[in-house]
Amino acid sequence: MRRILFTISVIFFALGLLACGDEAAAGNKVDITRLVEAAENAHSTGDYAGAEDYYRLVLALSDVEEQVVTAEAGLNAVLADVAYDKARLALNELQAVQPPMPTQGMGQMDMLMAQISYELASSPLLTKSLEAVSAGLSADPDHPGCNYLLGFLYAQTGDINLAQRQFEHCQKIAPDHWAYERGMAQIYLETGKPDLALTAAESSLEKSTDPVERMVAYELLVQLTFNPADASVSDGYIAQAKEELGEYGDPVALEATLALMATGTPDVEFAKPLIEEALGKPFLSPGRRLALVQNVSISYAQTGQIDLAISFIEEQVRESGAINSTVLQLLQQLLAAQAQM
Repeated sequence: MRRILFTISVIFFALGLLACGDEAAAGNKVDITRLVEAAENAHSTGDYAGAEDYYRLVLALSDVEEQVVTAEAGLNAVLADVAYDKARLALNELQAVQPPMPTQGMGQMDMLMAQISYELASSPLLTKSLEAVSAGLSADPDHPGCNYLLGFLYAQTGDINLAQRQFEHCQKIAPDHWAYERGMAQIYLETGKPDLALTAAESSLEKSTDPVERMVAYELLVQLTFNPADASVSDGYIAQAKEELGEYGDPVALEATLALMATGTPDVEFAKPLIEEALGKPFLSPGRRLALVQNVSISYAQTGQIDLAISFIEEQVRESGAINSTVLQLLQQLLAAQAQM
């Protein structure tokens, strides 16, 4: 409904522009130019739905080649950005699905069923990621983010050589973008070259301009430097992220996750002030919120506080819609465990 209302408002906006020009043939050209500007402004602020509507209006109303070419390129860039966001969210969810680990007392059949459950949960997410990346590259073959995610997916499926070639392709099409350095940091990490990984990750941070992408770069740096015995380096990156991204809850959420691990045994009370601060920030990315909900509820469960784990998930789902297949599966498992108590 909100999209329909917005589209109607865009149409009235366009009609207003067309009606306001009495200066002969140049009038419509100026008005269409304003539509192009509106589309570009919407795109730059992340209003992809608005940008798409404006660009489509330009294509419907203009017969000026320059404007048509600009609108087509802009529309393809918007569609690629939308696909990139969809793929990124699916990959975040995929990474939250942990492969089964053998535990004491687990029989062969139990392990087989756990592996089947993992594959059932992860396969649709991998397919969803691939479909979104494919859609993004179809719209804009040179989209750096979608090309990076394609390399990341290659790495996820175990083909490091193919992933590296894809990341090198990112450097060719967008040398000033973060995609190559972030991808190579992961390659270096996988191939046992931590110093090169850290250098590449630092370079990827320097090239990241969007706050969300800068937070991803900070997370990678924390991952590369985290040491429970001496967390001074990783803590420094978190402090830098908190100072730079003050309105965002992601750095604090990451700090809360590390605090849950700091005492050996998960201690939610120890991390609770950070958890509350992260959830109270004006902006908290969906992926980080979901990860925090998952980590906090698991920590409660591991210390025998099943009721608190369930209530925490339910509260976050009601307040912010923090639910995905992983969190839903976790909630179902907690409810089953509660029923057996």
